Amino acid sequence: YAVWQNWRFGRQNFGIYSLVAIDLTPGVRVTRFERYLIHASITLGSIGVAYMVVGTHPLKPYADIAREICGYLTLLVFLLAVGYVLVKRATIGWQRGVFLLFVTAFFFPQYLFDSASIASNTYGLSHGLQYILLVAILAINKDVETSASRAAIRPQMAAALAFFAFFLVGGAWLMVSGEFAALMQRVSGSEFVGDFLVGAAAGLVVAHFIVDADAWRLSNIEIRGYMLARLPFKL
Repeated sequence: YAVWQNWRFGRQNFGIYSLVAIDLTPGVRVTRFERYLIHASITLGSIGVAYMVVGTHPLKPYADIAREICGYLTLLVFLLAVGYVLVKRATIGWQRGVFLLFVTAFFFPQYLFDSASIASNTYGLSHGLQYILLVAILAINKDVETSASRAAIRPQMAAALAFFAFFLVGGAWLMVSGEFAALMQRVSGSEFVGDFLVGAAAGLVVAHFIVDADAWRLSNIEIRGYMLARLPFKL
């Protein structure tokens, strides 16, 4: 589950970067080297997450070693991305370059913090906030047909996003720290109900992964065009 989750996080980042590249630098496609950099960081992030879930299993020493190796390799990928951005800055521009650096550094927290809660919450919340922002903008611009008529986020919508972000942060902390299960057990008076609700929440997340894998498939020209017409990346 953790490996799949990180893979989905990374793939969403790659999809958004592809849209950013098309929108900010028309005619300058995502290069093969950029794809290698991004997918290398995603793959390493998916492998390196194992230390969070092995617990006291005999495989833990190997998971710790894998985490350390993946951390150094991710740093190498990031440094290569920095060099690439500096060399290609005239072609890709600073906005796209900065986004590339953020994408390749996305999983840094799991190598910087020994606490699984801090590490996973950091990039997990980033993913969730990114998702809320994108869906909100798509909802605002649902009737837009061209990028020229798309709207920015209004102050009221920004306040609503901040409100939901607050609950996202709190909810994520409850889930990761295990407090959600304990809270549900106390409310329901049943350990089974608490465990069931935690499992149901995890099941919903998995369903979300499966649905999104098709709904956000940017290789589909129709879906890609729909997103580009409604997401104001230049803002």
